[in-house]
Amino acid sequence: MAITLDGTNGITTPDLTSSDITVTDIIDASGIYLGGTGSANKLDDYEEGTWTPVIEFGGNSVGVTYSVQSGRYTKVGDVVTFYMQVNLTARGTSTGAVRFTGFPFNSVSAATSVSILTGQLSSVDDIQAFIDTGEGLNLESRNTGTQSSLTHSNVNSNSSFYASGIYYTSL
Repeated sequence: MAITLDGTNGITTPDLTSSDITVTDIIDASGIYLGGTGSANKLDDYEEGTWTPVIEFGGNSVGVTYSVQSGRYTKVGDVVTFYMQVNLTARGTSTGAVRFTGFPFNSVSAATSVSILTGQLSSVDDIQAFIDTGEGLNLESRNTGTQSSLTHSNVNSNSSFYASGIYYTSL
């Protein structure tokens, strides 16, 4: 049975409250209004998927190998919620500041919320993570009161990274 949602007349038949009707998919390419008909109530952009996070040192990832390299995301409008896991088997030979790239959408704002859990790092006290505008996930550490970028010298060949957060992208 096909049901047409035309936005003008709505659904007149069949009655969706009937117990013998099952609706499996409702597709409306222009969006669906939830809780009202104002523009703020229109859901017109929703997406879920996977992505592959890449660790870089100074913008390069020469010789890096992984035992786990996975990411998932949900995008609703211009808000992206993400999760990533990266477990290394070899750090490689690149040097410089740590950054994770490969995100499914570019960030348009440095105002983000990120939680990070790490394992097997060297000489690191407190780690902070943030997504910079269009650049990926950056890590900073605070050692003896001084804040600086996490670098290749803090990462070992068996280091692991788990991060989740929210950032803004363009519509």
